[in-house]
Amino acid sequence: MLVALGSVVAVVAGLLAVLNGPEDSRDSHASRDSPEEAARRIRSRAPFEQALAHLATARGLHYKDLASAGTPGHDITVTPSGTLFGTLSGGAEGLDQDVLRIGGETFTRRKRGPDDEVLPDGPQGNPAAQGQWTIQPGESGMLAPVLARFRPPAVLALELRDAVAGMENLPDPDDPDAPDPRALKVHGVPALRADTPVGRLLVARNKPYRVLRLAPHPENGSARMDLSPVSGDRADAMYDTLEAAAEQLAGAVDGGVDFTLSADDRNVSCGTGGCTVSQNFTGELTSDAKARRRTGGTVTAVMRATVTIDGRDAGGCTSARSTFPLTGDTVSGTLSCSVPGAGPLFAAADAQYQARAAAESRASGGRPVHYLVPCTAGSAVHAVALATGDVDKLVAQVRRERRAHVVPKSGELVIGRRNPSSGRPDCRARWRVPSRGPRRRV
Repeated sequence: MLVALGSVVAVVAGLLAVLNGPEDSRDSHASRDSPEEAARRIRSRAPFEQALAHLATARGLHYKDLASAGTPGHDITVTPSGTLFGTLSGGAEGLDQDVLRIGGETFTRRKRGPDDEVLPDGPQGNPAAQGQWTIQPGESGMLAPVLARFRPPAVLALELRDAVAGMENLPDPDDPDAPDPRALKVHGVPALRADTPVGRLLVARNKPYRVLRLAPHPENGSARMDLSPVSGDRADAMYDTLEAAAEQLAGAVDGGVDFTLSADDRNVSCGTGGCTVSQNFTGELTSDAKARRRTGGTVTAVMRATVTIDGRDAGGCTSARSTFPLTGDTVSGTLSCSVPGAGPLFAAADAQYQARAAAESRASGGRPVHYLVPCTAGSAVHAVALATGDVDKLVAQVRRERRAHVVPKSGELVIGRRNPSSGRPDCRARWRVPSRGPRRRV
């Protein structure tokens, strides 16, 4: 779920407008409640409404769920615009993967394992299987319903506000007959619970009120989610992490092209100046890629190769990015790269083979003996997901969102206090700022 920054402001304004709405519509019991009952209603609603107002204006939201079987769950952070990053749990199999959703596209990469081979030129073999970002199908992909659970802060706040608004009896934090507050905690924080239509919402029992957890009803059986609004230094760290991840997309691959490499023992040539690998390939779009792409277009591809000389590792290389036209759903071409550092190894091997050949020639009365230094190359070709300019745009998008946050760091959102003149909740949103600072409404 991607949300434009303008829409984020609209959602926050909408939520606060609801909280600021006519008092009669917010509390239909107010006219017939006793003063004590009215005060109880004010007290019981204040923690939830202030927690949701805080959530609506958060700079990010960290979700961490725990599957019902006790296995570790997903760990996801979402920004107000819906940009998302974190870890998707692989369950008991431990096949966890990183995920990044930005600019309308979703990317994943497997967590690097201890047995992944890393050569001097970088990880070889299948890039997507060894920690490199891979673009995923869009809304039709398998990840779409999983990621849909992780809503931006303001969107979730509005959904929860609607659920809480219909609750007749919310827990009163000052009720002496209420259960012992020590019995209900979330990671050591005393909590209040509301069994809403969308699940059990837990918020902090004491100020500062904030959302703590959203758990399914017992009959549901899905994973509970711990919620932590992101602000202050944590928000700066969040955007630092997001910007670094966006920059890494320069190496992201597109798994929507199946490549077939020509089998040719002559795809590598070596000499004292090093080795050159030249690989012919053909590729065909997968069914998911066909759905994403328009007719025609191009494919930008890169080759990574490893070279061995006389059975010894001679290093690896990466070709320059090259763009090839699509003909229907297929693409073909040739990619090359060089390993200059393989020259000394080839020279040493060549000297050994030459000495053996000379010895055999002398032993056979001067008969010429031909020799060949065995050189082989293993290569992999993959499609590049994003052009360099596209990556720069995504990084700029992250920086804009970091700067665009409208909540002043010195401000305090005040919602849900008693209005002295009416005795009812005053849910007008205002900022308490230093006396010299400008006053700013949300």
